[in-house]
Amino acid sequence: MKQFLRRTQDAVYAFQWNENNLVAELPDAVEKWPGIGGVVSEVQPTEGLRLCIATNGGIVVARPGDWIINSQLNGIYPCKPETFDVLYMACD
Repeated sequence: MKQFLRRTQDAVYAFQWNENNLVAELPDAVEKWPGIGGVVSEVQPTEGLRLCIATNGGIVVARPGDWIINSQLNGIYPCKPETFDVLYMACD
């Protein structure tokens, strides 16, 4: 489910990732892979399903159920649900 949320003064777009909603939620990012801001989902034999996100700091990994945040200030990055619930709140 799409939600617009606010953390401090930075409004971000976020969605909770599952294996079925990546292309619908971030179509431009899927096309950018492997460049900065690009994403790709893959299945690893030992780790299972994961989402790889190319950032300026390197590749970060998200798991199903993590929130994927798209911020104009910080780009695309994952956030664990327990952290997300503390840091973000819905806004209009």
